[in-house]
Amino acid sequence: MQRSNAPTVSLVAYIRRALALVAGVLLATVVNAANVTVTWSFNPMPETVNINTNETVTWMGTFANHPLRQATDNTFTVAGSTLIANAGTSNTRTFSTPGTYYFMCEAHPTLMRTTVVVTAACPLPPYAALDIDGNGQVDALPTAC
Repeated sequence: MQRSNAPTVSLVAYIRRALALVAGVLLATVVNAANVTVTWSFNPMPETVNINTNETVTWMGTFANHPLRQATDNTFTVAGSTLIANAGTSNTRTFSTPGTYYFMCEAHPTLMRTTVVVTAACPLPPYAALDIDGNGQVDALPTAC
């Protein structure tokens, strides 16, 4: 019986490479932020935005005609709201605190509304200390979020 000279890959090496690939994908998912743009006009699109903490929302529109205000609750009442922008064509906010935020047009509060729902971002994954390949060195692998 003749032996093949083709290189062989041990099961441990194969598993180690697969886990490294999965770890890279998991870490990439944590790092990439989803930033959203809202078209600020009659019937803003999207009307509801879901983001994680430390992500941004940009409103694109004419704020001189449609001043952007932040309401205190889901009644979208102009009284007591905070002026965000009344000039220019772009306004970007980064949301660092989880919660639900309500935005409206000062002149058209019943027609132009945006709700921003901010959830806590997945923290960096904890690491498990394992010696996967049995070489006496610890291989750190992220666990799922």
